[in-house]
This record gives sequence, C-alpha cells and structure tokens, in this order.
Amino acid sequence: MIKNLDEYNKFIESCKKKVYLEPIHKHHIVPKFMGGSDDKENLIELSVSDHFKAHEILARTVSKKFKSKAWWSVATLKDGWSGDVESIIENLRLNSLGDKNPFYGRTHSEETKRKMSENHSYWFRGKTYEEIYGNDADEMKRKISKSKDKFKKPVLQLDMDGSLIREWESQKQAKRETGIGHIGDVCNGKRNHAGGYKWKLKNE
Repeated sequence: MIKNLDEYNKFIESCKKKVYLEPIHKHHIVPKFMGGSDDKENLIELSVSDHFKAHEILARTVSKKFKSKAWWSVATLKDGWSGDVESIIENLRLNSLGDKNPFYGRTHSEETKRKMSENHSYWFRGKTYEEIYGNDADEMKRKISKSKDKFKKPVLQLDMDGSLIREWESQKQAKRETGIGHIGDVCNGKRNHAGGYKWKLKNE
C-alpha cells in the first residue's frame, strides 16, 4: 500500500473483498510510475469501473511529482467508466499546460519528429474491415460492436419529482443529445441534479 494515501488504500482494501462477474483488469497497487513492480503481491484484479476509480483517486491525491502521470493513467482507462470522463480529461489538460508539462521549454528535433511520425503510421490505418479480415469481416464487426455494448449502462432521465422522462442507452448519448454535463456525478451520488433533471443508472 502507499503511505499517506488513506482514501486510495481504503478503496483497494474494499476491492479485495469483492467478487467481480464482469470483465476484469489487473491493477498495480503501487503504480509503476511510483516504482511499483509486477510482483504478484502488487497486483489486484478489478472491474473496469473500479480500475478507473483507483487511478482517479490516485490522480486526485498523489504528490505534485506524480500528478501528470496519474492523470494520464486515468485518461487511457476511460473506456468502460460510467463517471464524469469530461472532468477527468479536463484535469489532464490543465495538468499538462505550461511549466506543469514535463516537456515544457523543450522541442523535438526534426529527426525525432520524423521517427515519431513513422512509428505512428499503423499498417491498418485507412483500411476497411474487408481488407483486414477478409471473409471474417462481418463476424469481426459483430464482435467489436458487442464488446463495446458490454460497457454501455442505460441511464434514466427523471424530472425533479422523480417521474421518468426518457431512457438513454448510455450517459454519453444523453450528454451528446442534451448537451447536459455532470450526468455521471448525479448517477454516482456526487450531485443531486444536472440540467434541471435527476439521473440514475437503470439497473441500480
């Protein structure tokens, strides 16, 4: 465990008592960016949501030395999280501005820029499913679509009296079509309402 990070340590201890039925991630209790190892004692299996939450707590509570790396870890785990991703990404942006950015005041050489560009020229970029998977293209489309659907949590939009207005297939869809932010905070009990409505996950 990590000294002086009580909230994080308590969360990890609570996760050890859980039994997850959903897809799981392996999480480093002491993160690698803080010197953690790949030893079995430093690994714990978490749900996608709890994995994200663990990194989110770290990002809020670690020292300034590790803050940018912690926020970056959160951003790369955002898929499958039902919380307020937008505020997390905003924190990542704010912690990467000016002298908070570890690359502040430095520039890449032209040779480095060229190599970076080549390394990001993925072989599959611009190709269709048919070109990549051939006769299995339709099956791969179905599997990819199904895997994305596993992380969608239907959310209910209610008026302030608790009457149902509409059911959305996900918080992302609700925000996209209504323009209302902080829906995830309401669903997680951090706020009472957002945009003049109450919100809740369908199955909770």
